Amino acid sequence: MVAKMTTRALSLAGLTLLLSLALGLQVCYLLWGEWSFDQGHNLLLAKLIDQGYQPYTEIFMDRPPLFFWNIGPAYSFFQSVAGLQLVMVAYALLAIAAVVSIGASLNGRLTGLLAGALLAFNFAFFPFTRTVAPEIPALALGLISLAWSLRYWVTGRLLWLGLSGAAMGGSLLVNYFMPWLIPLILLVLVAPRPGRAAAPVATVARRGLLWIALVAGVALLPWFAIGFRPVLDQAILFHLLKSAATETASPNNLDLVWQAFSRSPLLSLSALAGLGLALAQSRRGGWVTLGWFGLTVTFLLIYSPLRSKHLILLTPVLALLAGLPVAALLRLWSRPAPARWPGGLAGLALAALLAWELAIPFQALAEPERRMVAEEMQPLVEALAQFTSPADCLITDHPYLAFVSDRLPPPWLANLSYARFESGVLDLQTMVEISTAAGCQVTAPVLDRIKNANRPYYDWAKANSIRIWVLDGKEIMIGRPLAQVQPQTPLNANFAEQVTLVGADWLPAGPGGYLSLYWRTHQRFNQNYKIFVQLRDEAGQTMASADHEAYNGLIPTTMWPAGAIFKDTNRVQWPADLSPGDYRLFIGFYDPATLERLPLINDTSGENAVVLPGIVVPD
Repeated sequence: MVAKMTTRALSLAGLTLLLSLALGLQVCYLLWGEWSFDQGHNLLLAKLIDQGYQPYTEIFMDRPPLFFWNIGPAYSFFQSVAGLQLVMVAYALLAIAAVVSIGASLNGRLTGLLAGALLAFNFAFFPFTRTVAPEIPALALGLISLAWSLRYWVTGRLLWLGLSGAAMGGSLLVNYFMPWLIPLILLVLVAPRPGRAAAPVATVARRGLLWIALVAGVALLPWFAIGFRPVLDQAILFHLLKSAATETASPNNLDLVWQAFSRSPLLSLSALAGLGLALAQSRRGGWVTLGWFGLTVTFLLIYSPLRSKHLILLTPVLALLAGLPVAALLRLWSRPAPARWPGGLAGLALAALLAWELAIPFQALAEPERRMVAEEMQPLVEALAQFTSPADCLITDHPYLAFVSDRLPPPWLANLSYARFESGVLDLQTMVEISTAAGCQVTAPVLDRIKNANRPYYDWAKANSIRIWVLDGKEIMIGRPLAQVQPQTPLNANFAEQVTLVGADWLPAGPGGYLSLYWRTHQRFNQNYKIFVQLRDEAGQTMASADHEAYNGLIPTTMWPAGAIFKDTNRVQWPADLSPGDYRLFIGFYDPATLERLPLINDTSGENAVVLPGIVVPD
């Protein structure tokens, strides 16, 4: 009994040390790695959910809701990318713990710890675990379901069966990534338990049906919480359309799977030896490992469209298989001589070689951290911060651009993936209707997804924008004329029968705010004017000014369209130590060459300016 308790304590200590090391390394390199399109899309969704937009009704969701129920509250709490990545790391640690448990149930605690270490420090697994994507949570919950089903198989306690069903249901509620594991788990649940006689057929059937009922009960939660049609259309039917649309463009699955094996030759060879051991131990549970491996490879070979991110499914089972021969050799230390020394040393040597092979890719961590938005696009981020406000929308196929600039797209256009275009979910008419209704002033198709997959919309956006700004070879469409607006402060200020200030919006963003002005041009300007904006106190003293040309000079007044409404937004910033109180904004036009102001009809200010009161500087 004492020896058994000591072994358990050592195993727990080993698991704690392993998870602590894995967590420490993850935290050290939390922001390192590739910034994929999918992760950018998910970050954008988290921000939209945080701002109150409803999934499936206002936001297009191509996944079941548990993942978004995770990242939405997490983003609201942390308000940072690192916070969301820590949530993903927590799921990765659960996956490592699950593999340790699976290995321990099938081949002893030493095998479990070795498998967990080979998974935690496998570079095919390590960078992906911080990606804000549903694959890691779905994988972790699926592995937990398998681990708990094995605990039921070993102990016979119904609690483990119930927990296993709930975990698999949760996995399916995150992403349809692990259903291929269900047949194996069902076999585990109905197989005779080690050292015990086979249960009656009726009992076996009840076990399986109970587990399936638990899985279905959890997985079907969104159908009741959200509604049948939205989940069916977006989370299920869309994937069928996507698969059909991208089938011809899919890479060769066999090539991708082979790449996964060839990435770590020694690990793969050790896993091959582990397959032999599992086959030799098939009567004692090795069949579970064999079935797990076979189902994983089969799923990857038939899945369409297979992407490199899906290959992470191989890493847990390869880690377990590679740990089998190492554990078998290390256990020879407990054998009497002469097998002890050669076998034990061979086990140590194999473990060291595997550690060396797994450590080589980690040299890449010395590279500098990558930026979400490439350096050549930084001028666009800075420009958006100046001539648009956080209340303005941005249409872009670059989710990180929208996330970093805090200029969100219309929620239904947050995901401009090739799959949505090619499956017909986003056609020209839908894009035009949403764009027109939202009135977004900037379209930035910088990743060429819109240009390649929906060229008619790309051409429409160019034709309906006032200026095409070419930045690093990319066409940025800015300034879209508006047919009608509903400003916060309606105005009707006519400047020389040339242009009328229809209204204004004020969005505080201290110290200062964003001023949006809506102009209706009666006739084309024949010269360029600057807009003056002056913040004045009650005594009439100017405390701050924001004179500017529209869109940082990209759209001078001579380009303003006649007959339509033109929206001009600019940042007004005042000193941080400005005294709290009520202020006014004075707005008008002047000729930059002569400083002469454009006359305001029925001017009451005495200086050809529109006065916008109610600008509050808070305490």
